[in-house]
Amino acid sequence: MASQVQNNKDYNQLLTIWSDYFNKPAKEAIDPQDNVHNMIILFYKLFQENDSIIEFQHTPQLIECKIDIQQLFKLIDDGEQLQNLFINDPQDWISSISLAISSLNKNKKVVCRLHNIPLSKKLGSQDIGKYIAIMGTIITTGSSKLLLERACFICISCDEFEKYYVNSDGSIPKVNQCNKCGNMNTMKLDRNRSDVVLYQTIKLNELSIEVELRDLYVNCFMSGDEIVVHGIVKTIQDEQKSSLYVKYIQAYHVKHEQINENFTRQEIKTVNDLAKNGELFYAMINNFCPSIYGHEIVKAGLLLSIVGGSTCNRNASHCLLVGDPGQGKSQLLKFAHLLSTRSIYVSGTAVSQCGLTCSVNHKNDDTIIDAGALVLADNGVCCLDEIDKMQSQHYALLEAMEQQTITLAKSAVMCQFYARTTIIATANPAQGHFNKTKSLIENLKIQNTLLSRFDLIYLLIDEPDMERDQKLSEHIMNFHNMKTSRIKFHNNDEIKTPNAYRTLNERLHQNQINQELPYQLMKKIIAHVKNIKSVLTLGAQKLITSYYLKIRQTAFGMPITSRQLESLIRLSQAKAKLCLRQEVTEEDAQFAIDIFEESRFDCFISGLGNQSTNKKGQNSSLNNSKNIGTLSKPKQTQIFLDELHKVSLQKDSYEFSMEELKNTARKINLQVGDLGDFINKLNYDCMLIMRGNNVYELNYKR
Repeated sequence: MASQVQNNKDYNQLLTIWSDYFNKPAKEAIDPQDNVHNMIILFYKLFQENDSIIEFQHTPQLIECKIDIQQLFKLIDDGEQLQNLFINDPQDWISSISLAISSLNKNKKVVCRLHNIPLSKKLGSQDIGKYIAIMGTIITTGSSKLLLERACFICISCDEFEKYYVNSDGSIPKVNQCNKCGNMNTMKLDRNRSDVVLYQTIKLNELSIEVELRDLYVNCFMSGDEIVVHGIVKTIQDEQKSSLYVKYIQAYHVKHEQINENFTRQEIKTVNDLAKNGELFYAMINNFCPSIYGHEIVKAGLLLSIVGGSTCNRNASHCLLVGDPGQGKSQLLKFAHLLSTRSIYVSGTAVSQCGLTCSVNHKNDDTIIDAGALVLADNGVCCLDEIDKMQSQHYALLEAMEQQTITLAKSAVMCQFYARTTIIATANPAQGHFNKTKSLIENLKIQNTLLSRFDLIYLLIDEPDMERDQKLSEHIMNFHNMKTSRIKFHNNDEIKTPNAYRTLNERLHQNQINQELPYQLMKKIIAHVKNIKSVLTLGAQKLITSYYLKIRQTAFGMPITSRQLESLIRLSQAKAKLCLRQEVTEEDAQFAIDIFEESRFDCFISGLGNQSTNKKGQNSSLNNSKNIGTLSKPKQTQIFLDELHKVSLQKDSYEFSMEELKNTARKINLQVGDLGDFINKLNYDCMLIMRGNNVYELNYKR
């Protein structure tokens, strides 16, 4: 590299700002045998001719220069030798580049940001002093402070001042003698003239290592952010044990992680062919958790929840799986966790409120905020297994599920974190098995304020069915014998899914696609479609609005608010995204309505009665209003009120005499015990309002 030095006297001016970038004495002139001097001259000449590889960002305090290290290597003739110097001593490399660029920009302060090097998965002792790149999620953020970089000492005798870099351990150097007048013990620290920089520490969950941020990167990142850090691995002595050293990274380049959506040509062709034929969504349903037999409606709902909508306020569609043990709830949950590009899996048996939200700790007079699962899963999915076991933490979920934020106000710290996460949870009934004579709230012991925030709630109940049980056993045997990775359906197959209307279930079976999609490809597809901004067409808007107005008037005992309307919008947008469309069609809106009906009808109205299914798979108890005696009391109440509403439309009056109420009850074979007590109960619940003289008015809006 000595050949790079020509006309040394012309480059001596570069040494005038040497002390701004190097923590070692400067020489009076350029030394051809000094590798650092040669690097400075090389970069000075290189950037004079090729400043296009530098991405400048000017601020009043400094100039930030981002450089692709791979492009820089290509421009250097002896790049291999220089690359070895970069590996062995990256600090001199960075300082040389900064000094060269500063000389070309009127000696303004320059901060060099080198990036585009391979990511490291492990950090060992051999990496100390090396320039590396790691990727991780921020789990801890410290408060911003001022860090002393160069201490200024002034002589009280001659007023001469000199600046010295702080020691490697962070201590201030001791200066006793003035270099100008030679007096001893006259040098005093001048804090006002000392050079300080903004300073903050963060901690990444990968490798559990601390990262030191400076200058423009301070207060730019929050807990839960996924970032890629380029920096130098350094060590510092542990405060408690003098022989123990702790690794940390001094960051020079930090950026948010960009999700890899690089499709191969074959993958692009496969996805485009499926989307062109309208089969992509149904193929993803068929490949969702292939180890679980059936439950296509549940799998469709989980896919819609993972993708989410494109609304302004809240994009997340939360989903809850409830049912008997052994129905595959946890396996479906873990597969959803596997498909999401950013997800956190939490078990309700081992989680605290701080583990869900965030906590505040104090260490060495520094306030440290540790992020919880909801914050770490920002813009992703938080999978909560056995949510019924964490009853004391339910109130911590309310703000995150609706406002999509976590507000912290404790220990003199007030801040707010984003928690734009989709919550997919599972729950087991309190008595072990779902009691169909009780409501969902009574089975789960979960407050309605939390349940109302879920867009989709599915009941997975274990009911004996000879045909379905036989197919299920064959599927399990084949799966464990590795004969097939998924069950293949035929158009003539009659698959019975408990607690589901056959209309949507049949539609999903008619669209069975045998195209195999690996979960890695499905993960790429989901990462891609989440960025699509889907907009409702006029026809979709009218369809959703009319359905919402209908259920607002006819849903007895079922709280219908604007939350349900927003849920329908999000679900229809997610359906359009999974079909690679930017417009939400009427077909998408109808699918959202159907899947909403599937998940909500039996959940909020009541517990499920002993329902029977006919040969076509239709629910005979719901379709035959003259035979409801086998249903639970809440379900019979719903059908009785629906029948009264039909009669009121025919007679154009909402008032009924006691005799008319008895006739309607006999007509549908109502079996609720004493009818008078039953009517009084409806009056108490404001569903039938007594107007006097045994006349009752149907409050149809409730």
